[in-house]
Amino acid sequence: SASASQVFVCACVRTRVAVSSAAAASADVRACLSDQFSTASMVLPASMRLRGHRCFDHLHRQGQRYHGTLMVLLRASAIPALLNQSASPSGDRSPSRSPACRVAVVISTKVSKRSVVRNRLRRTLHDHLRCRLEHAPEHASQWLLLSLKPGADAQDHLLLEECDRLLVQAGLKP
Repeated sequence: SASASQVFVCACVRTRVAVSSAAAASADVRACLSDQFSTASMVLPASMRLRGHRCFDHLHRQGQRYHGTLMVLLRASAIPALLNQSASPSGDRSPSRSPACRVAVVISTKVSKRSVVRNRLRRTLHDHLRCRLEHAPEHASQWLLLSLKPGADAQDHLLLEECDRLLVQAGLKP
């Protein structure tokens, strides 16, 4: 038998909401939840992660910058040959075509000296970007670098609103 009150976890902002039934959940929480009320992963899938110094160098040299008060978004066209990928079991080292754009989030110690705070911000932004960009194959040819400015340890909803605003500015909002 189900309990009288259940706890649902919002995938986009990781907010816990106690409700008596799924129908009683707020519109914001229902919008963030998938069809099944399950906890989503807080990390980016491997197909969306951007790694390797060559990729970051390319973003800094060729990327277009979009500035906000709390963060900077760099966007550049993808060059799959720069990806640091290990050899596949067949021995083929050619990078596979990613179904979504690749993303990296940079949070320096100037944002917060506490690693717990920096990691919470990183997880929040990863989850938010995953929700926004994972099922947008039209952006697969783009690489993004999201860098928080010093003092950007503001409330989560302010960061997420600015992130959405910068994505729209960059033409990446699905």
